[in-house]
Amino acid sequence: MVENKRRLAMTLCRPDALASAAKLAATGEGLMSDIDSATADPGDGLTIQLQRQKHRIIGFSFARHVVLSVVGIHCFYHRSGPGFAQPPAEPADEAVSLLVAETRSRGRDYLALSVTGEAGCADKPEDLLEELDAWTSEKKHGYFRSQQSVSQRSTYRTLGSDELRQRMNSHWDQGRLLVSCYDAFAWLRTGKRPVHGEPPTAEDVLRSIARVLERPSTEASDVELLQWIGEEYGEDGLQRLLEAVKDPDKDAVDELKEFFSWFRDLFPYYHGACGSCMNETTHFLGVVRPSEVEREDGGAGVSEIYFCEGCNCTTSFPRFRRVRPVLASQRGRCGEYAWLALRLVEALTLPGRWVDNHAGHVWVEALLDGRWVHIDPCEAVVDEPLLYATGWGRCPSHVLTYQANESGVFIEDVTDSYRPADAEALPQKELSQVKDAIAKALRLLERQQAEANAEGKNGGEKHNSNTATVCANAYAACIAAFVASTGFFHGYDNAVVNDVFTMPSFRNMMGWPEEDNAEVAFWEGFTVNGFNLGAAVAAVLAGHLLVDRHGRRPALKLGTMLFACGGGLQASAMNQLMLIFGRLIAGVGVGITSAAGPAFISEVSPSQIRGMLVGVYQNNVCLAIVFAALLNYFVHDLAFGWRISLGLQVALGCLVFVGLIFVCETPRFLESKGRSSEALEVLTRLRAGNRDAAKQELTEVQDELAEEQQTGEAAWSEIFTTPFFRNVVLIGCLVQFFQITTGINAVVSFSGTLFKALGISGIGPSLVPFIAFTVGNGVGSFFLVDRAGRRVLLLYGMITMCITMLVGGAIALLAHDPTTGEIQSAAGVVIVAMIVTYMFAFGISWGFGAWLYISEIMPLRVRGKAVGLCTAVNWGPANVLSAFMTPQMISSPMGPGGTLLFFGCVCLIVIPFAATCLPETKGKSLEEVVPLFRFSGWSGFRHFVKGNLKGGLGFTGELSVDTCSTETGSYES
Repeated sequence: MVENKRRLAMTLCRPDALASAAKLAATGEGLMSDIDSATADPGDGLTIQLQRQKHRIIGFSFARHVVLSVVGIHCFYHRSGPGFAQPPAEPADEAVSLLVAETRSRGRDYLALSVTGEAGCADKPEDLLEELDAWTSEKKHGYFRSQQSVSQRSTYRTLGSDELRQRMNSHWDQGRLLVSCYDAFAWLRTGKRPVHGEPPTAEDVLRSIARVLERPSTEASDVELLQWIGEEYGEDGLQRLLEAVKDPDKDAVDELKEFFSWFRDLFPYYHGACGSCMNETTHFLGVVRPSEVEREDGGAGVSEIYFCEGCNCTTSFPRFRRVRPVLASQRGRCGEYAWLALRLVEALTLPGRWVDNHAGHVWVEALLDGRWVHIDPCEAVVDEPLLYATGWGRCPSHVLTYQANESGVFIEDVTDSYRPADAEALPQKELSQVKDAIAKALRLLERQQAEANAEGKNGGEKHNSNTATVCANAYAACIAAFVASTGFFHGYDNAVVNDVFTMPSFRNMMGWPEEDNAEVAFWEGFTVNGFNLGAAVAAVLAGHLLVDRHGRRPALKLGTMLFACGGGLQASAMNQLMLIFGRLIAGVGVGITSAAGPAFISEVSPSQIRGMLVGVYQNNVCLAIVFAALLNYFVHDLAFGWRISLGLQVALGCLVFVGLIFVCETPRFLESKGRSSEALEVLTRLRAGNRDAAKQELTEVQDELAEEQQTGEAAWSEIFTTPFFRNVVLIGCLVQFFQITTGINAVVSFSGTLFKALGISGIGPSLVPFIAFTVGNGVGSFFLVDRAGRRVLLLYGMITMCITMLVGGAIALLAHDPTTGEIQSAAGVVIVAMIVTYMFAFGISWGFGAWLYISEIMPLRVRGKAVGLCTAVNWGPANVLSAFMTPQMISSPMGPGGTLLFFGCVCLIVIPFAATCLPETKGKSLEEVVPLFRFSGWSGFRHFVKGNLKGGLGFTGELSVDTCSTETGSYES
């Protein structure tokens, strides 16, 4: 095999190969048909023409590399688009030669390889194919990294100015094999042309639509472009063009061919040449944000950076999206030149349209004599649609055209025009996916335009305020608010034991001493964890097995009845085991409602107030905590006070169960079961009788369900083996884990025990923290989350929680009297103030923010399983650890002060996590959130962290070689 430390070069291995290549070029057959066919002589004439065209044809197919190697261009490493870097020259005797020849044999084209040098030799094509398979497999299907390139990475990062190092994304990828090389051998093996490009998604289509709609006032006018043609191409040439396109008797195709041949010479394909010494052996370093001038005047999204070793200079290559800077710089690739060609065609009074194969290349079409004619300015070809299939060896799979005018946007699938007659038929499933993607993109565009018009009419403000939306959708708001009352179960059962543990009647019934000891602390933790265990198991299983299969409404009813039954068992408990079993049953019920409730609310709520209504669920959790504290205060000294507190769960559960009888099922679930007419009727009621709005929303639901059915739900193994899924699930689980382990449940479930240890008594100190929690939750969910953003609240909320816990714990330790075991009263007031501030900070940030965040970052395919897994982490490990450790720590020598310090240290650990691993999701759709987490490997994680430290940008993308977005200029800045 080829050693990693050696560089590959290409030469011809057979004397007759060049003649064969020239013959194919002359006859227009085989892989070489796009090489200049005017010269069939395999001598100097062919060499000169190939050198003249080298910038145009390098990197598009393996066969071209065969011929280019004849003229001494080592092009296996030559740049063929963004990211292809040619390393410094090495001595020829240290290079391992990859010898390539193209011949005609067995009735079809095939490529024969021989590997020479230390790797040995394989003369037979069959042996060579096996060797290629082994080689590409060993090098991870095309990546070849030499030891030299690895050592050079650190060198290149230290070059350039401080400003450049701060701006650029560190990137160096040396020695990538061309994808077309491997495709050529796949063609040989199967006898089928390789097909390139997955079916475009609605987002892909929408990006292309945005490209053709982008006509800013700063764009060059038709008159300006005609003037430019006259000055550069000549007035005679301009006149010939105008006459040809207007006179049907003249051959406009020939005139356009001549014009675009001149165009290609004037606008060469840019390969990263140094702007100072024009050396083409430069190194691609990465991409940076463009300057303000490049962005505003040229519409650039990013700027590529290249480094030249010859003069130690860096060159910037902005990816302009407008005409004027491209005309001035004469630098570009297919994205820039295709847009310029489209504008030139339109200036010549020809209708034109943008063509995207959604696999890394774009071109244009012009309407001539009633038919659309293919024009590729980078290749200087006109009316040769089979260029890509026969010349490049890349048979397009999905080619769409985009045209925008006063009537709207028109999209057409023209794939058949660019595929040979003998090409393999595309799967019907893919064709259906393309149609669905186009339809969905047009609907999204229509909605965006309607929203933009509405905002314009209201002076840039939102068309509907939350209050107006609630009034207009009163029925949906009432139903969502009622279902949100199941959040009361969560807060009540979790908080009611807070003071029950301190009630004299309860302690007498259980045989507990007045003062806590290690045994009592164990039973307290075990009792609390019975509830958590049931909720954790139910959270994992309910989402997939119950909520999705049988419906949200039946799941809510079952969870409500289990909650009531569990409350009855707790209230009638005669011993500790019966109490724990009752809490286990209640926990199962709450786990089911916590999975079904938010799902129900989000599916019936209008999008404008969905976040607010989901926040009502968490507000009910807070209100339940305050209510439980008040009730426990009034029944604290009653003989059956603890039974009243626990037994109230029965009444609450039965009341909600009766109300659920009159609640409808969600339209999304009905549609998923094929009950479309019923779903439309329900949705019409939820949207205040607006049947047109209901139909439009139902169509969107159908699109989403169709996408789910096409992709299928991810298996459990995919969640842990796919880097992207693993990223979001791990971050989601950590968010849920840290929500609990930073001390909230310690305060909620054991505040009575904690305050008693601090020597604080009375209803006031016990209630104030919960009131602060409730107020903070309301302020955060209703007013701040959509203004300040999720990341800001989570980060600064955690910083505040950390400070209050550390300060409170330190004061508790310093003010503790070891002789009496009591804490000074003044210090107790300060500690309560710290706890109150902590609760407010938690309520305004992590209280609702943790649940909101995981619901926004989970991809569609893994949402059910992933959210269930994150919820299980919240209910399970996090709650169990907190419930077991807290009473043990309070009753230990470390006491309440040490307990607060411990949770303060946990908060301190979470702050770096929140700063580096939580991108901002405010105002972003799911499609926009997903790429923020799409990184892999240590290098990708570094970029992810850097993006978050720059303001929550997430993974901004490590510019990879041979990427579609780079080639077409459709960067995401």
